[in-house]
Amino acid sequence: MSNAVPAAVWGVARANKTQKKLICIDEGWMLLDERKPQVADFVVNLFKTIRGYGGGALFATQSIDDLYSAGEKNGNKILGSSFSNILLKMKDSDIDHIKQQLHLSDEDIDRLIHFENRGDALLCAGRNHIPMHIGASAKEIDLFTTDSKALKEKAERLRKEAAYE
Repeated sequence: MSNAVPAAVWGVARANKTQKKLICIDEGWMLLDERKPQVADFVVNLFKTIRGYGGGALFATQSIDDLYSAGEKNGNKILGSSFSNILLKMKDSDIDHIKQQLHLSDEDIDRLIHFENRGDALLCAGRNHIPMHIGASAKEIDLFTTDSKALKEKAERLRKEAAYE
């Protein structure tokens, strides 16, 4: 990562404390590589300080194991600096990494392992753990789906719409 990227991110983050902003890092575990400590330190520092500048940071990963494979120290720092966490269905091994740090009860753990529906989640905010369901609107599904069947249907629908114009 060049020095320009952190400078640009911090420039946006610090620009105006009254303006809400959100920095999103998808598959952020890739930035926590212990062989690149400056990058990992930048991400951890961002999570520790962004709220002080009127912002938030979102760290998305498909597996907590990914977060911890990049280094337990940094994984704990990211979780510890997070105001809230949204947890979807998990494997036992994923839960082992976070159960103590997020104060998960046996009921929470059972819920995370056995969620049945896509979008079922557990919101962890401090010691408050709230089961919830996250659903996308039809428009959001249409915009962001990666399901091949849905993509084929969308392409066909767009072809028909173009033919009518």
